[in-house]
Amino acid sequence: MNPDDFHALFLVLSDPETMWHYPYTFDGQHVKDWIERNMNRYRTDGFGLWAVCLKQSGEMIGDCGLTLQNINGTILPEIGYHIRHDCQRMGYASEAAKAVRNWAFRNTDYPALYSYCKYTNEPSIKTAESIGMHFVCEYPDEANGTTHVSAISRKEWLNEITEIMETQRLILDSIRESDKQDYFNNISHDKKVLETFICRYAETMEEFDFSSYSGRQDLFAIRLKETGRLIGIINYFDEKDGSCEIGYGIGSGYWNRGYATEAVHRFLEFLFREKGLKNVYASFFTGNDASRRVMEKCGMHYSHFTERELTYLDAPRDLTYYVIQRGAI
Repeated sequence: MNPDDFHALFLVLSDPETMWHYPYTFDGQHVKDWIERNMNRYRTDGFGLWAVCLKQSGEMIGDCGLTLQNINGTILPEIGYHIRHDCQRMGYASEAAKAVRNWAFRNTDYPALYSYCKYTNEPSIKTAESIGMHFVCEYPDEANGTTHVSAISRKEWLNEITEIMETQRLILDSIRESDKQDYFNNISHDKKVLETFICRYAETMEEFDFSSYSGRQDLFAIRLKETGRLIGIINYFDEKDGSCEIGYGIGSGYWNRGYATEAVHRFLEFLFREKGLKNVYASFFTGNDASRRVMEKCGMHYSHFTERELTYLDAPRDLTYYVIQRGAI
């Protein structure tokens, strides 16, 4: 927001119905001070309350954003929102608050985000709940009589946000029991894949142990959007000190179509923006030019080489490692 938003914001903050649960309605000077305060927050904190505008018309209908607030004696990151009265009950507050929640977890290191309001402000409490927040506490204060506090942790947000990742052609989500046949066909029984990706081979469905794959939080299916069928897998492991390693495999029947690059690129975004990691490594059997090209297309670069690091398929294997840092994607 900026001074040009005065008139639009005045319609919101000076309206007694919109501000019914606020300690007071705003006059013109209060609105000017409100805008100036948030512009100062942009400079000092890197965030504040932002203008909420309709995409179709660009009309400003309120504000929503992240500010640092004294909540029961502790300065905490708080998501706040005000929507013009005639635009309420249309989902705009929830949509804006969800966007702020995602931005905050992706661009700050806060372990949790909060929202607080007067205990009688049911619409505001429901908006907080709609973005995954839950009741934390109530406490007495002069302004509200009793203040209601809701919060969502980074871990709770990750559980929600990682349920599904999308690209133009693919979906990355959790492995399901119904994926057993596709997993067998495209990974565990595909000898071409096993030459490039470390995985236990299964000759038949009867000897295929699917239980160690289904439902894992570190392992994701790579699916075609068009059919929903699993064509590959991608995972992360050895997470420590802000770094991890990834592995991926695509069924040989789907090679040379750009699926691996598309999946890895989206997965790197998830690891950096959602999980907040700083470095991501990947390795390939030395000589596997296809995997090397996937990594390079995703912005990764050479890190190091290890000779005879492991024995796989009864042969010693050299590994070449690539790496990418947060901010490079």
